[in-house]
Amino acid sequence: MMMDNAARVTQTEIPASKPQTQSHPKAAPVHKTRVRFSPLEKLLSCTIGLVVLGFAVATVFAQVSVIQTEHSFHDTQVHITKVNTGIANFQQAVSELTDSSRLSAFAKAHGLTVIEGSVKQAVK
Repeated sequence: MMMDNAARVTQTEIPASKPQTQSHPKAAPVHKTRVRFSPLEKLLSCTIGLVVLGFAVATVFAQVSVIQTEHSFHDTQVHITKVNTGIANFQQAVSELTDSSRLSAFAKAHGLTVIEGSVKQAVK
């Protein structure tokens, strides 16, 4: 019976524990192994890089072409404006030279008479 009671005796004493230092959970170990690219990935990345480079070069060439065209257009407009101004000046000079009062003054200065029916004008 004594053994029976001994088995039931529980220990009420709490064992003295060491003061535990709070440890931070360590981060998972970082593996320094590099994952290699497969040949397909290398091919795809090179192809995409070349396509992007091609688009960049094509864009630069297109921009240069547009700028050159704009300069050419501007130069053509300036030339047209100059020609139109010259034409207007010549038309005004022709008008002044063929004015009937000028012709009458010239004829009178040289002792001639102007007959209006004989004066011909070239009109475009």
